[in-house]
Amino acid sequence: MHTVFISYSSEDKDVAFGVCKALEAGGVTCWIASRDVMAGRPYSGQISEAIRRARSFVLVLSRKSDQSRQVLREVKRAAHSRLHLIAFRIALRRACGETGQSVALRRAGLREVQREGIAKAKSAGKYKGRKPIAPERQQHVLRLAAEGVTKTSIARQLGIGEATVYRILAVVR
Repeated sequence: MHTVFISYSSEDKDVAFGVCKALEAGGVTCWIASRDVMAGRPYSGQISEAIRRARSFVLVLSRKSDQSRQVLREVKRAAHSRLHLIAFRIALRRACGETGQSVALRRAGLREVQREGIAKAKSAGKYKGRKPIAPERQQHVLRLAAEGVTKTSIARQLGIGEATVYRILAVVR
């Protein structure tokens, strides 16, 4: 049984094995494709099973892994399995393409999994959403705004986030 699944581009194999070696030296068991894939069994099935059995997912993030469809599939599977995702960035420059499309795809996948999880929790009665803001505090925000106090100042004075101030003011308008 392994604790961590390590995802990487084949061009980053040496770095990925270095990460694996360091983790295993610290007592963390790892699953890494080129070492742990068994001959005679479907590759994709072994990857999926290894991701499902892991507790954490380490992504060796580089330009090459960012462009890899296989790595993207692994990230999506890890997000769907609700693993802790840890990015080990090895490039000093921006790791994604000029448009950031692959990062956007990953975030979209994570948001989708998050929405599903929230929906399940709501149906089970375990998620109630954000606690409502006390009416007195809302009135205080409205009063300060009417006096011309900036939203940032209101947030600081009342110890709340600016987004909360904007949300309260948006309801009134």
